[in-house]
Amino acid sequence: MAVYNSSKLLLDGIKTLYLDLTTQVKEDENFNSIIIKTQSDGGVERYPVLNAVGGIREWIDDITFNTLEDFYLTVENKAYQEGYLVDRFTLSDSKKTLGAGLETFIKSQADAWVNLPKKKIAELLELNPLAFDGTPFFSNTRPNFTSKDTIDNIATGTGTTRTNLSNDLGTAIDIARGFLNAKGEPFNINNNWAVMIHPKFERDFNAINTSEFLANGISNEFKGMLTIVINPYLQDSNDWYLINPETPYKFAVVQEDINNPVKWDMVDNPDERYIKYFTTGRLGFGLLNPLAIIKINNA
Repeated sequence: MAVYNSSKLLLDGIKTLYLDLTTQVKEDENFNSIIIKTQSDGGVERYPVLNAVGGIREWIDDITFNTLEDFYLTVENKAYQEGYLVDRFTLSDSKKTLGAGLETFIKSQADAWVNLPKKKIAELLELNPLAFDGTPFFSNTRPNFTSKDTIDNIATGTGTTRTNLSNDLGTAIDIARGFLNAKGEPFNINNNWAVMIHPKFERDFNAINTSEFLANGISNEFKGMLTIVINPYLQDSNDWYLINPETPYKFAVVQEDINNPVKWDMVDNPDERYIKYFTTGRLGFGLLNPLAIIKINNA
């Protein structure tokens, strides 16, 4: 067993354990399937929205080029960090290893970094910031871009029983089917859907996704249709979200700054009793496409 009796050796030990732990912590593949997960090599990235939807037409020697100037979402990379103090008197005892407390902190950091995207996206959904067009991301007055109609991506929930959830699921799917892209074509042409829910609804949606029949012997039209994403960071536990997981223009973006990946470092001032060990990393989070998500509001 390694012994760490200097601040530099301890940092090496922390890095080794953290690297080992990151290979063991499993990401939520269901969550990753509903977002755009990408890498960034700058301070901000710009993502085209809606008007960049591609289409194919017969060759007529006249190519149509997309015009993107007014339809971008800018996502800024921001720094995140957390730290742990180590008593240098404890460290100077050559019989000490990493220590149970520090090992527990390192394990918690591995989990925290993996789950940070889910946490930050939940915060954005509940904050409901302005989208690329200056309208709140969830809104019932967003222009359709192709007609005088408006797009409403907020559905009023009827309650939280299993029957309520099932009925509201059908309503939300019907609403999403009516959304048109910038070319006036149906946007949500997918056959499968995802729901992002608080853990309190896990058993209900698992039943909706697997049962042959719903209440009163009615055949279950939703069987096998859903990807269920559990998000414990959703603060309003009665609200939930219907999401299109198949579109390239997904509802959210998570970007990692490849020049500033998650790493461990330290500050060791000889005149201070405690040595500071900390993780830092830069990531960006944004809500991209309001046509790919419906909020079911049970407030």
